[in-house]
Amino acid sequence: VLAAYPDLLATAPADKRGITIHNLLDMASGLAWHEGNAGINDELRLFWKKDIPRYVLDHDLAAAPGTSFNYNGGGTAILADLIARGTGQSLSDYARSRLFEPMGIRDWTWVEDLHGRPMAFNGLRMRPRDLLKIGRLVLDHGQSQGKQIIPASWIAQSMAPEFATDV
Repeated sequence: VLAAYPDLLATAPADKRGITIHNLLDMASGLAWHEGNAGINDELRLFWKKDIPRYVLDHDLAAAPGTSFNYNGGGTAILADLIARGTGQSLSDYARSRLFEPMGIRDWTWVEDLHGRPMAFNGLRMRPRDLLKIGRLVLDHGQSQGKQIIPASWIAQSMAPEFATDV
């Protein structure tokens, strides 16, 4: 992950350089992140941060990357940033063209933060019937309406257990 952010990579300790996209997808970055509990809530600070990758990746490590589950909306925000950087599109535009339109999902919105970025960590709004289509996509191994939207191998890998979550 840090390779995508040369300014952060240059000063990152060696143990953080091992955080992968896979770790972010698994909510197993190892970062000391507090979300959803009274008191400290790192997710709430995401609304205001201009440099989300720096804010998230500046957190200390609490565990080695890939070894334990800790829900982290900041990791989701970094994934959205990586998608935007890699595709040259906003997260909303990419999701519309690659996921929602091919699935027939047309009534949705992505709430933006004060910097105009879609809030990947909590801002997607859609109808329950369209959420059901996403669940069906997973059950159908990445297919929707006879089209392969997501590779079946990725669906299988994402559904395979990695470690206990204590949730």
